[in-house]
Amino acid sequence: MRLLYLIFLLFLTPTLSLDSETNSPTYKFAVVTGEPNSLEACDTLEDKTFEECLDKCEKTSACVMVYQANTTGPCYMFQWNSVTGVRNNESGGVGTVGFKPIQPNDTMNFLWRVDTAEEGWVITYLQKRSSDNLICGNFTFNRPYPDSCSPQCSTTMVQLSAQPDPSDTSTDPPGQQAPPFTSWTDCLYWCYTQSECFVTYFNENSCKWWKNGEITVLKKREVTEGHHMAVKIPLSQNTCKFTTDQLLKGSYPEQDPTWTIDTTGDGWSITQVKPQNLICGNFTANRPYKDSCNPECMITMIQLKVVPGPLTVATNNHTATTWPDCLKYCHQNSDCFVSYFQPDAPTYKCTWWSINNLVFMNRTNVPSGHHMAIKVPLSNRSCKLTTKELLQDQYYYMMPMSGCEMNTATSSINGNHLMCSRNQQAPGITQPEAKALCKEMDGDLVPERFWGVFESCQDASGNRWDGALFPWTLKLPFGGNWGFKNWKDPKGLKVWIGLERDPVTKLWSYTREDWVIVDNSKFKTCYENGAAPFPYELYQNSRRMSWAWTEGEPKDLPDYNCAYVRYIYGTKPTNFFAYYQLYSAPCNSTDIDGFNCGTDPQPKRGIPAFQKILDEYGVQEKTYGIYGYWEDNKYNYG
Repeated sequence: MRLLYLIFLLFLTPTLSLDSETNSPTYKFAVVTGEPNSLEACDTLEDKTFEECLDKCEKTSACVMVYQANTTGPCYMFQWNSVTGVRNNESGGVGTVGFKPIQPNDTMNFLWRVDTAEEGWVITYLQKRSSDNLICGNFTFNRPYPDSCSPQCSTTMVQLSAQPDPSDTSTDPPGQQAPPFTSWTDCLYWCYTQSECFVTYFNENSCKWWKNGEITVLKKREVTEGHHMAVKIPLSQNTCKFTTDQLLKGSYPEQDPTWTIDTTGDGWSITQVKPQNLICGNFTANRPYKDSCNPECMITMIQLKVVPGPLTVATNNHTATTWPDCLKYCHQNSDCFVSYFQPDAPTYKCTWWSINNLVFMNRTNVPSGHHMAIKVPLSNRSCKLTTKELLQDQYYYMMPMSGCEMNTATSSINGNHLMCSRNQQAPGITQPEAKALCKEMDGDLVPERFWGVFESCQDASGNRWDGALFPWTLKLPFGGNWGFKNWKDPKGLKVWIGLERDPVTKLWSYTREDWVIVDNSKFKTCYENGAAPFPYELYQNSRRMSWAWTEGEPKDLPDYNCAYVRYIYGTKPTNFFAYYQLYSAPCNSTDIDGFNCGTDPQPKRGIPAFQKILDEYGVQEKTYGIYGYWEDNKYNYG
């Protein structure tokens, strides 16, 4: 075996020329005919000529060699310690290889040497850093290391030129955010020390990570500075002797869940292996499972990297001290709709909510170790969907109830001008905050649709409204946390509505003019509290309505550009109607009890007719008696 300087004297002598702009020397690659002994750890460069590949390698500090099989195929770029040899023509090597020379002023910590061998060339890697500073080979490609089987190296990180596959439906949400590291080394070693971290990805100063079971496809990517990926692999006394290539084609039964990794044409695939005692896939992300459509699996729990969001009410607690137990409890409890686990909670670590008591789930700033899951019923169609598909534009049947969504109440006149309305208690909320949350619920703040719309018009039983429909609260079974429980408080309610003033023109207008009824519709109204039900018959004039401003309103003051409705239970204005008044206020006012959010009828929003959803679940009934205030044929069948 002859050393590098002999090789360069014979046929690998790098030449230099002067850069036309800097007048500094540029060193040319030593180009030979041959083929690398492995392409497993290289970076693929598509649509590049060989000269362009050489130029890319020259500009990439960690690059040591490039290879192209033919002029029409991709180029492959190898970084330090990612390739150990090249086969020459006589040994069956096909293609062109370019060795990058080490420049005289090279100050890298990592160097290399090329030696001739019987079948071609061998690459040896040299490191200026003391070997005492290396930990488990620093997770470089050229395994096994001298200390690979040491007890402190029983877990390793295999670095890959890869990225999460955008088409992989298992990566939803797309990784958790690690601490704000600015280097790949910090990101890599953080994942190595975190028991829950399975795969980590560094992209332009952002470090993300996934747990085992949350990511299944690692896609090769063209080499780009600042992009790195690694998968954590446990080692046994046998596998610690493996090369990197062997580790990337293995099965790891020591892990929970058990998994295998294999090399594919465009990257690597990770497969969770189902132990015999799994039930419905144990609700992992890699749906559909083999038993997804079994009768016992037709209710599933979708695990999410989220935390409870705004408007969350009525939290329930359970004594479970682990996430699997908390998840299982919610699955088995018919009242549980969402479960949440906080390992750092001082008392109850497992909390849960019934349907309609949790509106938003936020996927940002999820603390480490926190878990959340939502219960979803499956049909013979949806049981075949992936996790990502289950979370996108799907409609689920959970309660025998039709019409508006269960967290809203129907507002209409003689079955026309349909709109769904939700009273939302949110003390201290500003108008922009209320408006934004309502938008997130696919709605808008409700305007004064017609004269008297905000009166309660409630009969003695508490379940009957007509025309001027505006329940401030609803009775059970679904109204326990709907609206304002304190609606009879003598101090009254202040609720943001959809009425705003232009700060420039000073003109007031509704946020949704199309919800205002101006077609001369006839409607009934009532005395306060239904004392004499529906004695009035009023016409909603086709002209613009007059707003129910109280005396001295609206105020012509700076920043008084928003409006709220003030309702006081039992109050009797002079004309006994309309039992509420409007006030102007600064939009950032916080002396507010909540807001009223409206949504368009379901057909306008692309939501399937309710009976179509019932048909998917095999439910034939079309009317449901007690839930009549949600019902309307235009919602059911339109």
